[in-house]
Amino acid sequence: MIGRKGSQATARVNRVSIRGARAGPPARRGRAAPVLLVLGVLVAGALVALLWTSGAGAPRRSVEAQQPPRASAAPGPRAPEGAGLAPERSAATESPAPEPAARTTAPAAEPRLGPAAPPAGDLHRFEGVGSLRGHVEVSGNGPFPHDWTLELEPSRFLSDQGHPIERRVALSGVQDFDVEGLPFGGYDVRVLADGWNSLISPVLIDRSSPTPFMNLEIRPAGRLEGRVLGADGLPAPGVHVHLDPLAEKAASREVETGVLGGFAFDDVLDGDYRLVLGDPNAPLSDPLSISFQAPGMVLPDVDLPPLGRAEILVTDRFGAPLADASVRGSGSNGGTIGGATGPDGKLGVAYLPAGTYRIRVDVEGHETRRASFRVTVEQPAQVQLTLE
Repeated sequence: MIGRKGSQATARVNRVSIRGARAGPPARRGRAAPVLLVLGVLVAGALVALLWTSGAGAPRRSVEAQQPPRASAAPGPRAPEGAGLAPERSAATESPAPEPAARTTAPAAEPRLGPAAPPAGDLHRFEGVGSLRGHVEVSGNGPFPHDWTLELEPSRFLSDQGHPIERRVALSGVQDFDVEGLPFGGYDVRVLADGWNSLISPVLIDRSSPTPFMNLEIRPAGRLEGRVLGADGLPAPGVHVHLDPLAEKAASREVETGVLGGFAFDDVLDGDYRLVLGDPNAPLSDPLSISFQAPGMVLPDVDLPPLGRAEILVTDRFGAPLADASVRGSGSNGGTIGGATGPDGKLGVAYLPAGTYRIRVDVEGHETRRASFRVTVEQPAQVQLTLE
């Protein structure tokens, strides 16, 4: 029994061993599963890397496609991938590539200094002779002047335009004008008529407009008036007042103040003037600037500075007064003396700046006499001259 039990025990042991041997393969299969999982991850990673590499290469191929073509022979079949740079080292591809278009383009020409050349159409613009036609109308009251003059001068507003000339055309009894034979150029046109104002109108005569037409307008001139007062505030009669136009070719005018010190200028044309009291070469006070415009202007009172006076008596050697003796002279500080003695042989001169005066006296039948004397503001100077 003992032997049987031993054999039975051995058999059990063997059966256990046999069962353990049969269970071996399943245990190895359990250990291989993780290995397969790792291999799968590695394969997936390789695929992702391959996709990523192919996507990154696309931009490089796009950039290469945008580059300018190389100077080479007709393109052959594309080299397979992995061929390296062997095609680029061929004789055809080693020739230098042309520079980019931006580098081979010639630089823009710099602008030239100095006046630009005139357009071809303007080369002969002022070569020729034309004419000027027009009509003159009156603005304001008054009939159209019977006699008037049309004045044309090289324009101050259209300077350096052609070859204009000066022209004056006297007209009578008409309001239209037609002036021929005018070289092409810029002209200033106006109407000259006594007592009438006319604005300056520019006009251009050239090849494109050889016979322009103008409408001009004239209007009555105005009146300028004022009053002169002495240093004491009283009217100053007998003062010479000069109205000097600042415009060229205009004449100066002169009037004398009346008993109440008043003065007036009629038919004054629009423009700028200088009003001078006394001799223009030795004025009694600072000149007054005036900008006049019709129909009229009244100036503020003009005050004189403190001035002196002289009384001159001219007689012959017997003491008889000499009438109509011419007396002329000037002072060291301005002021002039001019006039003739009256029947009593006397000449009174007022408005003399203080200073030393030298005079010359002439009368028919007598010798010329020269003398000097001093004038002060405080009291009149008394001068007596005897002629032989």
